[in-house]
Amino acid sequence: RDKLNALARKHEVPVQVTGLGSIFGIHFHRGPIRNAGDLDRGEHGREAAIGNLKKLYHLDMLAAGQYISRRIMGNLSIETSEGEVGDFCNAFDEFLTTRGELVRTALA
Repeated sequence: RDKLNALARKHEVPVQVTGLGSIFGIHFHRGPIRNAGDLDRGEHGREAAIGNLKKLYHLDMLAAGQYISRRIMGNLSIETSEGEVGDFCNAFDEFLTTRGELVRTALA
């Protein structure tokens, strides 16, 4: 989560990664996320745009050889290697590079 959040900050894209333990969720969101209500308020009026971003992210990750659910939630297992984490981070970085402007515009 820390690596992905650092990449989002580097690209200045309003994406945040939250979670606990091995579970993580990726959110297209501006502002702090303290609870589900913050996410609901951030999506208000942007539900379709955020839904489309989730679909695009899901498909881009599949094209990069990475599986993540359509809800863009995932988890790591004890078997996940550092190399696999690096591959996922690289795919996330590529998404932010190629789609960052689209995300910023959708959340403007």
